[in-house]
Amino acid sequence: TITIAPEGYIVRVTDFMFLEKYGPMQMRTVPNSLDKYYLEYGKIRNSEKTQAELGYVDSFLTGLFSPYAPAPNTAITSN
Repeated sequence: TITIAPEGYIVRVTDFMFLEKYGPMQMRTVPNSLDKYYLEYGKIRNSEKTQAELGYVDSFLTGLFSPYAPAPNTAITSN
């Protein structure tokens, strides 16, 4: 959902899906929300891993809505 705000716009992402690695060359789509991975008791987990990964998600989504178009088929992975 994109909402216009005085400072620009706000983008709300829902149904964010992850590719989860299960072994060498084995991936599957995991349709779980960010809550499962990054929230604990309704608050963002305070771990280095969580902060780093949310930073990657933020950079990726910011890049999608920046004036410079990302490369086609751009994705983020845990690798």
